[in-house]
Amino acid sequence: MTLNMNGREIKLLLDIIEKRNVYAWKDGINKITKKLERALKPIKVSSRKGKGRGLQQQICKDIAEVLEIEYDQDDDSCEIHSREMGQAGKDIILRGRAYERFPYSIECKCVENLHLDKAIKQAKHNMDKRDLEWMVVHKKKNQSILVTLEWEELKSLLYREYNE
Repeated sequence: MTLNMNGREIKLLLDIIEKRNVYAWKDGINKITKKLERALKPIKVSSRKGKGRGLQQQICKDIAEVLEIEYDQDDDSCEIHSREMGQAGKDIILRGRAYERFPYSIECKCVENLHLDKAIKQAKHNMDKRDLEWMVVHKKKNQSILVTLEWEELKSLLYREYNE
């Protein structure tokens, strides 16, 4: 569970705990109370899957844009496809030219607390013999999308890009 509070809210909470100035902070108390109640509510499974689906589809769109290949999530035979939630295997399915140009086992995680070792293990487990390497794409609320891959693989990508 993650709770995001700004400095003013933390100071207010400390003031309340120390029983100082409680009445002067009534509006702030209500805001903090709502945040605390929201933090205690577990996120629905459907909401979690929706976040993950959104990240997977964004990655598909970005790969399609870079490779200049059409992406249509509704077309199951498309060269770039986001795997349906709950199915085993790679999160991003690449076929044909897309796979030839970007042969990676991609695991997407849209979570506040990433267990990187588990995500890497999952990405490696989903690799097939043709995959060049694995990568974990992860995103946290209100942050940029990040990618984790082995350093040697990044070097290899850079060599291919700048020495062709």
